[in-house]
Amino acid sequence: FFSGAEIAFFSITETRLKALSDEGHKGAKLALKLRSNPQRLLSTILIGNNLVNIMAASMATLIAIRLFGSEAVAVATGLLTFMVLLFGEIVPKTLCAKYSETAVQLLAYPIYLLEQLFFPFLYFLEPFILKLTGGRGLTVPFITEEELKIMLDAGGKAGVLETDEVKMIKNVFDFNDVTAEDAMTPRIYMFALDGNQTLGETREELFKAKYSRIPIYEGNPDNITAILYRNHALMELAQSHTNLTLKSFAKPALFIPSTKTADDLLRQFQQEKRHIAIVVNEFGGVMGLI
Repeated sequence: FFSGAEIAFFSITETRLKALSDEGHKGAKLALKLRSNPQRLLSTILIGNNLVNIMAASMATLIAIRLFGSEAVAVATGLLTFMVLLFGEIVPKTLCAKYSETAVQLLAYPIYLLEQLFFPFLYFLEPFILKLTGGRGLTVPFITEEELKIMLDAGGKAGVLETDEVKMIKNVFDFNDVTAEDAMTPRIYMFALDGNQTLGETREELFKAKYSRIPIYEGNPDNITAILYRNHALMELAQSHTNLTLKSFAKPALFIPSTKTADDLLRQFQQEKRHIAIVVNEFGGVMGLI
């Protein structure tokens, strides 16, 4: 009973319980109320489960001694363990996981009564649980990321959301899983200029360049030192400052580790008002830009 209740209550989502409750299922409404305090619900189930196990063990031992003597205690214990494992754990958990919607509505009533019965004990127990768990008890998300993705797909298929909208929202979920290495332009495809060259020497490359920000290197392309703003360079050319070296007015480059996540990088870009960064490996070698 209690093992099945644990699986039933915590395998069904709160979203589904709310939907069942809105459809008029009274058991689901009560289950939703119980799920509003998951720590108390779990404590009630575990207390009940342990009380039943202790009582069963005590009764089995008492019966074995009375019928067969103390020598039968070991056999009774082994048999009870097997029975509890099979009929008290495996079978009820399997059934309640398979039929969680039905099970949770049926079990809501007795679990609610037991929660009221155990309330005085739970009232004193919960502060200790909170203290041991750092001030936070058990929490269960109202809706999971996977559920929201399923809902987005359903909305897309139903025509409520555009395909591009679904894709854009899904990309937000994946944002913190993407690293700088995943999103960067590899070094072999980077367009960079020698910082020791002058504007006059790089005039043609600057006019043809398709990028607004260009990495500047010292000595070789693996030694990126700064970022050149193309518009700034063209303004200097327009004023005939052809003898200026690129490095003389380039901005210091921002270097980031390849493992930095996209959401962290976006926050850093916003804080530092940057739009480009050089991605480096653990040894400081240039891997690409982003």
